[in-house]
Amino acid sequence: MDNDGDRIRNKLSARKVLEGLLRLLLRLAKHNPFIFLWAVNLIIFEVLSATWIIGQCNIPKDGQRIAVIADPQLTDAYSYGQQGTALSITQFYSDLYMKRNFRILQEKHKPDGVIFLGDLMDGGREWSDNQTFQEELERLYNVFKLRNKSMFVWWAAGNHDIGFGDEVIPKAYDRFVATFGPPNQAHTINGISIITLDTVSLSGSNSTVAYQKALSSLESIPKNETLSEQRILVTHVPLFRPEGGACGGLRRHPVIRQGGGYQYQNLVKAPLSAYILETIRPSLVLSGDDHDWCEYHHSPSITEWTIATFSWMQGNWYPGYGILHLPASSSSSVMTPRANPTLIPCPLPGPLPTYLYYARCFLFTLLLAPLYAYCTLRSSYPTYIELPLYGVRRRPYYDRADRVCLGKWKGVSIRKVTSRAGRLMAECVIVGIGVYAVCLLWLSSS
Repeated sequence: MDNDGDRIRNKLSARKVLEGLLRLLLRLAKHNPFIFLWAVNLIIFEVLSATWIIGQCNIPKDGQRIAVIADPQLTDAYSYGQQGTALSITQFYSDLYMKRNFRILQEKHKPDGVIFLGDLMDGGREWSDNQTFQEELERLYNVFKLRNKSMFVWWAAGNHDIGFGDEVIPKAYDRFVATFGPPNQAHTINGISIITLDTVSLSGSNSTVAYQKALSSLESIPKNETLSEQRILVTHVPLFRPEGGACGGLRRHPVIRQGGGYQYQNLVKAPLSAYILETIRPSLVLSGDDHDWCEYHHSPSITEWTIATFSWMQGNWYPGYGILHLPASSSSSVMTPRANPTLIPCPLPGPLPTYLYYARCFLFTLLLAPLYAYCTLRSSYPTYIELPLYGVRRRPYYDRADRVCLGKWKGVSIRKVTSRAGRLMAECVIVGIGVYAVCLLWLSSS
């Protein structure tokens, strides 16, 4: 309760600061329109654009809605080899991006629960001490803070969480189970079974405990030979498909191909994939690991959706998430066919278009500031109001001696134009930093 009260007070404080800043901007914009340009763009792209983009994802209002999030992989020292200040800055912006979007996702879609498809932390399997794990776990819970305490959360295990195949790390596996629950689970909602299978461990041999638990879980699933029960399979690693299998129009990278390396494998191997599909017989498969979208049809009745990463720092400049829609239980009439569960892919605001837009705005300001300075110097506008860092004071735009008897201007020197343009640019930088700081305060306090 105290945390909620502090959050509300911080948000109100940030709002007051923002309102005061807007009033100041309106005063300054009369004399420096570039200030208004930058302030408005920063507010739009740092605060408002995410709300608009996430809100554009069309989600049915009936039935159950479950957010599906893949590969957040909280950035840590194992991600890019960073340390110290560089790592802290990277973590701050990575966490802030996901925290903002997860908050807006909950506000707009009001999901009943969340399914995480694994790879929660980048170095989760590598940490030998529990203290580091607990610190990163606090980061994870802070980023993915539930606004509705009645929401359920299910966690799939990824190779970054526990390892892969025969190289699954027992300590990391046990820690995952103790923290997030068993990686093999089954739940039923609206008569639809959602089965989470630890394909990461199942891709090894029967020499590991994790493999034996996954295989036992798979073999204990009742047969679905008549397809009387609708089933959804949740797996971290995508299932096998032939070389060059199409991935649909949302994908921005080459199609998923089989391959592997240290503690990873791109696809579940063909025999195991066939056995899983034959045993479970799902109508829908949800997978992660690849970090990009892929819609693949294993058969006319089985569709697999690989969900894009939720983070913008995992090799995909266009992150996303999914909303799993489970239709409400059908009527008792046998003549009414039951609607199938569907996965709605939803985009997140990509940082690359934002940065490119900022670059264009900077070029626009750089080119037009000298022209604007020249025009104001040539005009008869009487005063110029400086940015009130040390109080507002009025300065003459020109020396009276510069005017000839006919009231026309002499030629304006390059030095004056350069000085005025530099002042305009400096004001943009100062105000831009202030607006950006308020935006960060607003987002971090949410």
